[in-house]
Amino acid sequence: EECEIYLLNDKKHKYELAGSGTISLTKELLALSGNVNNEEFDRQFSAHRYITLPFVPNKHFEIQDGSVSYRIKLKDPIHTTKWVWSLKNIYKINGLK
Repeated sequence: EECEIYLLNDKKHKYELAGSGTISLTKELLALSGNVNNEEFDRQFSAHRYITLPFVPNKHFEIQDGSVSYRIKLKDPIHTTKWVWSLKNIYKINGLK
């Protein structure tokens, strides 16, 4: 699904638009790819790592990866909650309750 990718600016204590791309979810991976800070960007996160994600319904969700925090705004923000619940269900399906 198409999305905007924001990165947390620690000095300003706020998220700033860094680029755009696509996000996808399988039973194993949450994948984020596109163009961030004018560079090709491709990150894969284990779906098993996340029980849930911080989110604001119909606005965005966040992915924490070590010291890097991503805010994802979907092209169709109504899907935000669906993504968070899908990831939570994958965690359960994988027997990681």
